[in-house]
Parts: sequence; C-alpha cells; structure tokens
Amino acid sequence: IQKEQTKTKEELEQLRTTLQKKESEVESLRSEVETTKQIIKAKDVEFKKALSNVEKCASKRQKGTREEYEEKIKKKQSESEQLSSRLKGEVSALKKNLAMIEKQSKERVLELSADVN
Repeated sequence: IQKEQTKTKEELEQLRTTLQKKESEVESLRSEVETTKQIIKAKDVEFKKALSNVEKCASKRQKGTREEYEEKIKKKQSESEQLSSRLKGEVSALKKNLAMIEKQSKERVLELSADVN
C-alpha cells in the first residue's frame, strides 16, 4: 500500500508540475493575445489616420483618382476585417484549448486524489 501511495503521490506531483507548466503556457498565450490586441489597436489607429489622409487627398482630386483611392480604402478595410476575424478565431481557439486543459487537469487530480484515498 505504501508503494502504491508513493507512486500515486509521485504521479500527483508530476500532474501538478504539468498543470503548472500548462498554466504558464496559458499565461504566455494570454500575454501574446493581449500584445496582438494592442498591435491591432495601434494598426487600427494608424489605418484610420491613413484613411483620413487618403480621403482628404481623394476629395481634392478628380473623380477617377477618387475611385482608385476608394478602391484602396475598401481593400485595406477588408484586410483589416479579415485580420480581426482571424485573430478572434485564434483567441476563441485558445480559450477552448485552455478550458480543455484545465478540465483534464482537474479530472486527473480528482482521479489521483481518489486513488490516494
């Protein structure tokens, strides 16, 4: 029984270590997501300034040129929306992955606790 308890305690400690590593990875991913969000916000501000400048220039030029600028603006808006959508998907996937890891870790700790008892 002592050997089994020692083995179970070692397994529990390994799981705790694994859980701590996973939690550290999750925190790292959260930090990365936050950094990405800040970059997106900065790029959005930059894009809006550029858009404003383009609109000012377009209003000063002839209609054909204005249409070209509007085309570029639409393209940039589309690219920005696609990036935003992709990042939202990645964040969602990371959240799901985190929830799954947390659930599995809790289940394993409960299993080991039951084995110890």
